[in-house]
Amino acid sequence: MSKYSEKLKDVRWQKRRLEILERDEWTCQVCGATTGSMHVHHMYYEPGVEPWDHPSPSMITLCEDCHAAEREDWRSAARWLHIQLSHIGFTSSDRIALGSSIHRAAVSERAGFREIGAALRLAIQDDMFWARLVHEYSEKIDDAED
Repeated sequence: MSKYSEKLKDVRWQKRRLEILERDEWTCQVCGATTGSMHVHHMYYEPGVEPWDHPSPSMITLCEDCHAAEREDWRSAARWLHIQLSHIGFTSSDRIALGSSIHRAAVSERAGFREIGAALRLAIQDDMFWARLVHEYSEKIDDAED
């Protein structure tokens, strides 16, 4: 059993989980389901912060099916984006910073990864998006060298 799964047994997490489920009225925030197993999904994790200490807006209630889909969508999108950014010269630190920005956008807009993923898919199919991204990255490198 992982360390994380042990933390989810902690009474502090159980209390926090119940608060989020009650806030969301035991309703999946993606499909609207009100029956079946409900999960509290962290839309992002901050390093060194316990699961129960994340801010409420960073957590949403998802049914079991939507939770599984959300995690798989995120994994697929993350793998693809990692490869694409590596090809244009983004370092590991750059990718982490971009990922953190996306997480924060999801939280501030109260959007799930499905919505963020859809927006990214549209953006990355646009050649102008990649041109701007490469241009901004090149400017960042030029500024760092000055």
